[in-house]
Amino acid sequence: MSVLLSSILFVLSSRKGQGAVMTYRTPTGEMVAHFDTINLEGADEKSGSSHVHLTGMPVTLTDSSTGITIIGNVADLVTIKHKDGKSSLESATVTGDAHIIADTSISDTTAKAVATKTGKRYIPPVGSQFTKLDSDTLTYVSTATEGTIDAPKAWTIHQDSKGSLMKKDKDKKDLHIGYVQTLDASGSSGHLVVSLDKNGQYDRPKTAHIAGPVKFASTRKETVAETAEVTTTVMNGTCDQVDLDCIKDPGTLTASGHVELDGDLPLGQGHTSCAEFVAYLDKDLKPIKYKASGSPANARVTPKDGSH
Repeated sequence: MSVLLSSILFVLSSRKGQGAVMTYRTPTGEMVAHFDTINLEGADEKSGSSHVHLTGMPVTLTDSSTGITIIGNVADLVTIKHKDGKSSLESATVTGDAHIIADTSISDTTAKAVATKTGKRYIPPVGSQFTKLDSDTLTYVSTATEGTIDAPKAWTIHQDSKGSLMKKDKDKKDLHIGYVQTLDASGSSGHLVVSLDKNGQYDRPKTAHIAGPVKFASTRKETVAETAEVTTTVMNGTCDQVDLDCIKDPGTLTASGHVELDGDLPLGQGHTSCAEFVAYLDKDLKPIKYKASGSPANARVTPKDGSH
């Protein structure tokens, strides 16, 4: 009865246009919800779980520890009420002009503030990333170690990344490399799982399945600090399906079905048509080798030195 009573009282105190705020626990911190109206659509007294319906123009849910912001005209939440009276968020589905934004600058600011408050050592990240996913309906589920995003309808994504990495040259000397990368893609539906580090911040993608038609365009620019050498990699393509697996080593990014790729790769400008194209990825998600297979499998490459 306590779950139902507290929900009724909250509805009465949250009239439309009032700009109500509610905070939910998450495995990595807190999710703050801003909305206009709230309705309890179902509650299980035994388990403490509730289905909460929020409306707003728009509804926003923000978790500063992970840098995740979820936006939509309507939000349907699954929550669990605990003995101390506080509720935790199990999942969130937003509908109507839905967006999920992941901004590592927000999570880094939070991590720095926590370190200052607790006296713990603050370790700055080696890179930053801003990702914006747009669709009509999006679902986000988070645990202490991973986040899952489902897009059951058509979606688009834009991502900006920058950072630094280190590798050895042929003489085994350290090379410090800075990179800037952009990605734009679209598809008819998708499922993505990402890993979170011990602070709840985005770490790296784990797996993804994207249904097509899929379109994507990416550009990556790397600059070697010691030599000022600049390498630019551009890849544009279309296919029927994309699958990502970064759990295994090396990771794989597989495009399948009517694959058409145009790229300005380190070896030269080229075009590839094939049934399946696999990019093998290192721990920094940088392609280390490629494989095209199936019928037809055709490739044209013009080396950068002008030879053929």
